Parts: sequence; structure tokens; C-alpha cells
Amino acid sequence: MKKFWREYRVELIALVVILLGVFLLVEQWDIRVTLLRATVQTVDSLKTLLGAASDWVVGYVLSMTLSDLVGWALIIATTIFVLWRIRYRFIHSERLKATYCPRCYGELVRVHRTLLDRLLGGLFFPGSRRYRCSNSDCRWSGLRLRRPHQHTPGPAEIEHEE
Repeated sequence: MKKFWREYRVELIALVVILLGVFLLVEQWDIRVTLLRATVQTVDSLKTLLGAASDWVVGYVLSMTLSDLVGWALIIATTIFVLWRIRYRFIHSERLKATYCPRCYGELVRVHRTLLDRLLGGLFFPGSRRYRCSNSDCRWSGLRLRRPHQHTPGPAEIEHEE
């Protein structure tokens, strides 16, 4: 099924759009009024929700004590520190720079990253790429760091060293 979807997804999406167009031509339902009502109801619900949330936040902040403030500061600071350490360990991990499969030591092949890889990549895992094991029995998939390019000294740098 995945292969079929991958091969014919553009045609299938076009077919769904055609069917939607036919439906809109023959239906007797006033979509504009229905969408307007749904939009108004959604906006009203969001206003109510935001009003209740802001009332709760203001009430909580006004009733905070010094120990509450210190507690929140400790929680936030420690969370930031832990996330920073995770990022630091990831960036400096030799294990994640390996160019072989961690299960079977087979060759790794680069594949497309997932949406989560892209979202977290910029902040926590800079320079990460998704790889898959080329061994058909293993098929491990995971993130690995790009190895930085080795700097080769130019002629001016070599003369300066001498």
C-alpha cells in the first residue's frame, strides 16, 4: 500500500480534488453560511477560553508568594540547564559521529529526515542527519552527526609555520 501511495499520490490527490469539486457543484448545502457560523463559534469559544485562562493566570500571579516565585525560577532554570546539557552531549558525542550501524556495524545510507527531526534539529541537534542501515536484515534508522570537514592548511599557513 505504501508503494502504491508513493507512486500514485499526486494522481490520488487530484482525484480527491475533482470529487470535491463535483460535490460542491451538486450539493444543496449553503457552505458559506455554515463556515461563517463555525468560524464565529470557534472565535467565541477561543475568547471564552482565553478570558478564563487570563483570569486564572492573573489570580495565580497575584496570590504568589516569594517561595512560589523561587520555586518557578528553580524549575525553569533547571529545565533550561538539562536541555542545554542534552544538546551539548549530543553535539560532542563521538558515538553519534560513527559512520557505521550501531547494531550490526553495517554501512549507513542517508535518508530523508522526519518532521520531528526537522523541528528539533535546529535547536537541539544541529548538523544531524537521518541514516538507515543498508543491511536488509537490520534496517536500523536513526540520527547521526555530520563530521566536520578536515581543514587542510593553505600555502600561506605553511610558510607561517616555518
